[in-house]
Amino acid sequence: MDKDNTSNAPAAVGAQRNRQCPWCAIVLVVLAVICHTLTLMGNLATADTFSNIGKATGGWSDVGLGVSESMIKEVEHLMSETNHMLTEALKQIEQMETMMDFVLGASGNTTQMAVTMLKTGDEKAMREFPHNLPHNLLDGAVSDLNIVPIARSPATRASW
Repeated sequence: MDKDNTSNAPAAVGAQRNRQCPWCAIVLVVLAVICHTLTLMGNLATADTFSNIGKATGGWSDVGLGVSESMIKEVEHLMSETNHMLTEALKQIEQMETMMDFVLGASGNTTQMAVTMLKTGDEKAMREFPHNLPHNLLDGAVSDLNIVPIARSPATRASW
């Protein structure tokens, strides 16, 4: 037992210790430095790639802006001309609609006059009937006639 106690006892104060090199710690530190260096190199390469992509994208954005400016210069005039043409066509359609309303009203009134003449039996008016209509009826000078055109109510117009 004494030998066991003496082997576990601390070495004498003046005795020299047996030192060893900590290879595991050195290898771990070296590998950590290598891994961090490789990660830094990868991050720098990725940043350079993004910078190149940004330069290429800047060129394409200039192309897109140029196309949009030329479209504005060229198409805007055509669009305003088309808008003007459509507005004029709409005005003509409204005029045609007014004329059609008048023609329908005039034909209704003429039919009513013919039916009234037939009911009353006025022979003289029946013989003169085609001749008492103005000859310029289709020329647009129908304002001289004493006829009421068909008028739509605002509710009917809104439904169109």
